[in-house]
Amino acid sequence: MKLISEEYRQLNAELHQRSDVGYGGKGYRHASDVRKFADRLSARTVLDYGCGKATLSEHLAMKVINYDPAIEEFASPPDQQDIVVCTDVLEHIEPDLLQNVLRHIDGLAISGIFAVIATRPDGSKLLADGSNPHKIIKPARWWGETLASVWGRLSLIERKGEVQVTVDKVLG
Repeated sequence: MKLISEEYRQLNAELHQRSDVGYGGKGYRHASDVRKFADRLSARTVLDYGCGKATLSEHLAMKVINYDPAIEEFASPPDQQDIVVCTDVLEHIEPDLLQNVLRHIDGLAISGIFAVIATRPDGSKLLADGSNPHKIIKPARWWGETLASVWGRLSLIERKGEVQVTVDKVLG
């Protein structure tokens, strides 16, 4: 199942390597919410899907597996984990590959999924080809319908400029 084109993987890898933009370095911001979600599901393991600089793992006192196809050290295909965390990632997915990525995430999550998705363009950086790294700019309602079509029943909280989604696979 194709998750990212080679050209787009390279563009993201280049942006991750630039020290002046902080690309992929803010996963830690969600550590408290992820911890609460993990505790609610009695999760012991986390897959940080699209981990960027892997800052979430530095702020969680539990086993975290980092996965990011644009970063060589984290590019190995991951195994299933109790929960999959995907923060500030889905808006970066190539639109024609979104369904593949959603199915991939669903198949990797044993107990639940925690996602945060930006609903606005990235105003601070561009990819080397001059394009905005946020490839899918859609409102919360669109994200809710799109995710539910693959992940099933979910909880959605809309915040300024983003949406937080949780899926409890145990309770359905």
